[in-house]
Amino acid sequence: MTSSLVVAVFACLLVSAPDVDPPPRMHQPCWEMLPQPSAYRMANEAVAIVEGTATAKGVVTVTKRFWVGPGQKVADTITVPSLAAMPKTLFVLGLAGPGAGQPIEPDSVLLFLAKNPNGDEWLPLHLYGKAARGVIWFAKEASLGYAQVINPGGYSLTQWQLGNGPRRVVARPKDVRAVVAQGVAARKQWRAVLDIEDKQRRADALLRWIDPATSPDGDDWQERLWPDWLRASDELGEAMVRPLARIVQVGDNAQTVVTAADALSRLGEKARDAVPSLVARLRDLRGVQPIYLVRALKNFADVRAADVLRDYIAHQDPFVAIAAARGLHHAGAPGVAELLEARMPKEIVDRVALSAVAGMLEVIHDLDPLRAERLVEKHFLDDDQLMMQRPWHRTNVFWHRTNVFRIFAAVTSRRHSRLRKPTTWWQRHGDLAVLATFAGVIVFTGISPPEG
Repeated sequence: MTSSLVVAVFACLLVSAPDVDPPPRMHQPCWEMLPQPSAYRMANEAVAIVEGTATAKGVVTVTKRFWVGPGQKVADTITVPSLAAMPKTLFVLGLAGPGAGQPIEPDSVLLFLAKNPNGDEWLPLHLYGKAARGVIWFAKEASLGYAQVINPGGYSLTQWQLGNGPRRVVARPKDVRAVVAQGVAARKQWRAVLDIEDKQRRADALLRWIDPATSPDGDDWQERLWPDWLRASDELGEAMVRPLARIVQVGDNAQTVVTAADALSRLGEKARDAVPSLVARLRDLRGVQPIYLVRALKNFADVRAADVLRDYIAHQDPFVAIAAARGLHHAGAPGVAELLEARMPKEIVDRVALSAVAGMLEVIHDLDPLRAERLVEKHFLDDDQLMMQRPWHRTNVFWHRTNVFRIFAAVTSRRHSRLRKPTTWWQRHGDLAVLATFAGVIVFTGISPPEG
C-alpha cells in the first residue's frame, strides 16, 4: 500500500470521527471548452474557403472558391486527409454506439481551411480528434456541422445555426453561403483599414467597427473584437486615446462605450489622459453598466478617480462596490477597509451574498488582515453557517488559494477554544484532525496547498 493511500485512508477515518468538521469539498476542475466560432468568424480566419464534393477518402472536387488568401493556390481537386474520418451520423442525446442517430448523405461540403505546419497539407479550422468546426456539410436544405454538445466531449454532428440569442436560427445552405460572403467582404474592408499608414487616420477608421450602426460587420460586429480589433487598437497605442475617450464620454451605444473603456484600460499608462472621460461617464451613465467603467478606472490608479470610486463603494451591486474599493485602494486613498466594512452584508442569505462577502473579505484582508479576521469571527462564525457548509469554493476564486481560506484557518482555532470544552480527545485535537484530513486529500489528489 502506497504512502499516499495510507494517508488518504487515515484521513477518511478522521472525517468519520464525531465532533470534527469535514474539510471543504474540492473545487472540480473545469472541463475543456472547444472553440465554437461562427461561420462569419471563420470567414475572417481561414487561409482558404471552398465548397465542393467530397469522396470517402477526403478528396474534394472544388466547385466554388469564396476566399483564397494572398500567396495561396487552391487546385480544382484537393485532398483533405482528416475529412475521411469525420463522423457523418447526427448526434442524438441519449443514444450511443455505431447505430445512434441518422447518417447523412451530403451533397457538398463547405471547408474553412488552413495549412499544416509544413505547408504541404490542407487542414480544416479547429480540428479536434476526428471532427472539425471548420467543416459544414450541405444535404438538400440542411446545413450540418460540428459542435461541442456535451462537455466533457468532442465535437458532434448537429444542425448548423446562425446568430445569437433571439436571433439564433437553424441555417439553410443558402444562409450559410450568404454569411460567408458577407464575412469575406468585411474581411477585405478590414484589411484596407489596417493598411492605412497614418496612425491617426487609422485610429479614426477603427472606431466605426465597434458601433453596430456603422460597422461593416453589421450585427456581427462583436465577432471582430476578439482578438482582431483589440490587437489593432493596442498596436496604435496613444493614437487611440483621444478617439476612445470621446466615445466613452458621449457614445450612445452602451456596448460600444464598454468596448472603448476596455481598450483604454488595456493601453495602461498611455491612456491616463482618458481618466476624466471615464469619471464623467460614471457620473452620467446613460445606460452603461458601471462595473466596466469602474474596472477600467481601477487599472489606472489615478487620484482623480478617488471621489467617484468612493461614491461607488455604496453602490447596490456588491461587485461594483468590490471593484470600486480595489480602485480606490490603488489610487492611494485612505479608509477603504472601513468603507467596505460598512457596506458589507452582515448575513449570508443566498449564493450572491456569499460571493459578495467573499470578495469583500478578500479586499479587506489585503488592506488589514486582522480586521478581516474580526469581521468573519463577529458576523459569520458564531451561527456556524459557514463553518458547517464551507461553501467558499463556489465563489469565483479557488478555495485553496484565497485569503478567505486563510482567514477561516486563522479564526477556526480561536473559535474552537472559545465555544467548546475539550472533554474528549477529538474535541481537544479536532483542528489537528482536520489538518490531517486536508493533508491526506491534498496528497491523494495532488492539489497544491495554500501559499503562505
